[in-house]
Amino acid sequence: MKKILLLSCVLCALIFTGTSAQQILPRPSALLADDKQLQVLVFLSPECPICRNYTLTLNQLRKKYEGTVRFTGIVPGKAYSVTDVKEFMQKYNVTFPVYMDTARTISTTLEAKVTPEAFLLRGSAKVYYHGSIDNWVKDLGTAGARPTVFYLRDAIDETLQNIPVRISYNKPVGCLINDY
Repeated sequence: MKKILLLSCVLCALIFTGTSAQQILPRPSALLADDKQLQVLVFLSPECPICRNYTLTLNQLRKKYEGTVRFTGIVPGKAYSVTDVKEFMQKYNVTFPVYMDTARTISTTLEAKVTPEAFLLRGSAKVYYHGSIDNWVKDLGTAGARPTVFYLRDAIDETLQNIPVRISYNKPVGCLINDY
């Protein structure tokens, strides 16, 4: 609960002051302003091959849950320029807004460690799920033919049905978030 309250304060400060997180495309009014809006925050890196490979899945999820779940990408750290992120979004046709978190405020608050790493939240009230999107990537350099367990999708469905999320955490596999 303390993490969520801190995250809410941090995100409001970022949106209203425009300091640590820089919006890339299009501007949502506030990341956690609506306690009724279910939201996915996914940490991304333009250079991470796993992130590149998951953009299609994330776009499909965003489309499937359009109107009920807001999807937002977060690029943590100072390693990438606005141009790098825009090029990544264009090349991989990212259809949801992406913010740059240059001070790593959001990733630190949520304790995100890798990209891609997804968090399912509702306003400032609760983190329902965090971790990998599905089980397609087993380990770095090892992917299955196709995923068989859909952690994020299942958590979204269970939350929308007002039933407890069966798997609230699954260790994400991806590229480490830079410390700068």
